Amino acid sequence: MTPNSLLIFRNPSLLLILSSLFVLISVTTPTMNYCKPISCGHLPNISYPFWLAEKHPSYCGYPSFKVSCQNNMSILSMSDSFQILNIFYENQSVVLNDTKLDTSTCSFPNSDLSFGLSLFEISSVNRELSFFSCNSSHFPPDSVSVPCQPLNISLQLSNDNWVDAKPKPSLSSCQVARRPVLGYAGAKSSDYAVLLRRGFLLKWNVTDCTECKQSNGECGYDDERESFMCICDDRRHLKHCSEFLPFLSFLLSVILIFYLLFFPLSSNSSSLKARNLLVSDENYSLAT
Repeated sequence: MTPNSLLIFRNPSLLLILSSLFVLISVTTPTMNYCKPISCGHLPNISYPFWLAEKHPSYCGYPSFKVSCQNNMSILSMSDSFQILNIFYENQSVVLNDTKLDTSTCSFPNSDLSFGLSLFEISSVNRELSFFSCNSSHFPPDSVSVPCQPLNISLQLSNDNWVDAKPKPSLSSCQVARRPVLGYAGAKSSDYAVLLRRGFLLKWNVTDCTECKQSNGECGYDDERESFMCICDDRRHLKHCSEFLPFLSFLLSVILIFYLLFFPLSSNSSSLKARNLLVSDENYSLAT
């Protein structure tokens, strides 16, 4: 080992910088194979943009896509809690069921379902199921009364597809709440119990994972940048794993280490030269 190479061991500040750099890299770099699909109940493929709490690291998906496994049911918790019935990754949609709406216990909504500015949007393939709470004499003529005494509830399945901006029915004497449901051929208002159990379709809008997967990476979410990341063998990337970027990263590391090693050395060499010149001048003065 040359004297120059020993400089790294003689320089505490340099050792501290390098050790901190390596620790930082090891702590902040997401690890491959931690975001593989995991099952819960009948759902076998919970993966990006979803992530299963206590099974996946939080960087495996978006914060609002956190799923908890409760009694073999996959629960998505947002402004409210919903059971996930199915996930369609290819068209970025998920079927949810509002478990609080239970016709057997007369549990019905008193407000519209809305996801505001979240990454989710109610799909237009749903149909509109309206709930009316008022005196039975004011129920719409084509609605169906629900036997929930002493409540006065009536339901009406619209033939129209769901539209978020659609105004509520104008019944001043009734409290009205709308909910999306997945209709089917021949479905009618009296089938409300079946319609509610079937759930509704929700679409999401996040970065697609295809490009990252095709480059043998795993998709995740970078909390620091608040954006998508592709987790690769070497480190995280913006979109996909690249053969050039690892080389570039290695090259930058080499340049950094070279700079840290030899910049202090050049400064020490200059000081040594100055000290030698001073000693030479003193010796010359003594000699003369």
